[in-house]
Amino acid sequence: MDFNEYVKGNYLFLLSLDNININELVSFLQSNTHITELSLSGEISNEDVKELAKLTSLEELGLDGNNIGDESAKELAKLTNLKRLRLNGNNIGNEGAKELAKLTSLEELGLDGNNIGDESAKELAKLTNLKRLRLNGNNIGNEGAKELAKLTNLEKLYLDGNKIGDEGTKGLANLTNLEWLYLGSNNIGNEGAKELAKLTNLEKLYLDGNKIGDEGAKGLANLTNLKSLHLNVNNIGDEGVKALANGKLTNLEWFHLGSNKIGDEGAKGLAEGNFTNLTILDLPNNNIGDEGVKELSKLTNLTSLDLSNNKIGDEGVKELSKLTNLTSLDLSYSNVSNECANKLANLIHCGIDLKRHPDLQIKSKNNNKYYVCGGIAIGLFLGLSIAYFAGATTLTPVGAVAVFLVAAVVGALVGYGIGKFCERVSEEKQEDPDIGTWDAVKSVLSSVWTTGHNKSPVYS
Repeated sequence: MDFNEYVKGNYLFLLSLDNININELVSFLQSNTHITELSLSGEISNEDVKELAKLTSLEELGLDGNNIGDESAKELAKLTNLKRLRLNGNNIGNEGAKELAKLTSLEELGLDGNNIGDESAKELAKLTNLKRLRLNGNNIGNEGAKELAKLTNLEKLYLDGNKIGDEGTKGLANLTNLEWLYLGSNNIGNEGAKELAKLTNLEKLYLDGNKIGDEGAKGLANLTNLKSLHLNVNNIGDEGVKALANGKLTNLEWFHLGSNKIGDEGAKGLAEGNFTNLTILDLPNNNIGDEGVKELSKLTNLTSLDLSNNKIGDEGVKELSKLTNLTSLDLSYSNVSNECANKLANLIHCGIDLKRHPDLQIKSKNNNKYYVCGGIAIGLFLGLSIAYFAGATTLTPVGAVAVFLVAAVVGALVGYGIGKFCERVSEEKQEDPDIGTWDAVKSVLSSVWTTGHNKSPVYS
């Protein structure tokens, strides 16, 4: 196998080890020491990992979505030059974490969807050079969170889907260099939210699926550097929203408040708040009616607004025509008529998509779905062109038609696949503006494989 086909710069990515001799791969990499980044997915065995452990010049290794356990982690601990290690969706527990703690040069570590608990967290806390740590979907509680608080160089920490409560957040509040913090689906209440308010350098905070309530929301109102705040499913009402609106969130660009208890008064508070930079506002599954929508129409910088499953009718929607910068508007599961929605779509220059959402979902004509359309068009063109230059026109009429049809279908399918892939890459870059295009491509390729082969839950 010619591994050079899969090399880009100093990076080698292989979706699977099927039909690949691991010894040949290791030999190739030992002969090409400029390749310092390697990503593999598939059924990688302990024996395979032992061979990979010979690649001591590696600086980045991705082994997401395999069956790697504690024994393999012991082998990986030999790769002392590693700076970035991704082991999401594996079976690493306490003993494995203890081995990985020997990799003191690590700056980024991904262990989403493993068996990491409080004891494992205690071991990982020895990796004091870490700047980015992913531990979504594990079993970390308050004690583990307190241990992780020793990692004072952390800038990005992902702890969605664990068992962290208010006591744990007291420890995390010491991580003053944090810029991103993900704590969705934990057990954090209003006291925990107040502790997190000490993290004044935060730019992204995800607290979806907790129970911070109005009091907790008030505690977050002074995080002046926040650009993205996710508070979906947190039992927040009008008072909590007003407190956030009257706070110091002047840099906020993305605000997610879905599935709370926000009504017209809360919407009014948002409209009167200090959100001068707000462009994306999500308020699905609340209690907002026509009066609330009229207030929200004052937020003229919005480019995306989600009001699905509220109590909105035609009267309220008419006011949204003032939001001339909108490129995405979701009104699904509301009381808005098709006629009114179509009029609004024309006024704010949006298209209407009734296929994906049978109720009402207005989407921009410039959104990511056009990667798919473009991909299909290009695929069709290339398929037909290949058929033409391959001599399809020299066949019988029936044969020529058959060849062109097959070429068109195959081309369209290939184009569709490429378009969907580009769409995913675009979404990845929108989610993480700091990520480069090639890093986004690697992330999507890895996630596609992990989704299809991972036995443990992996959270984004």
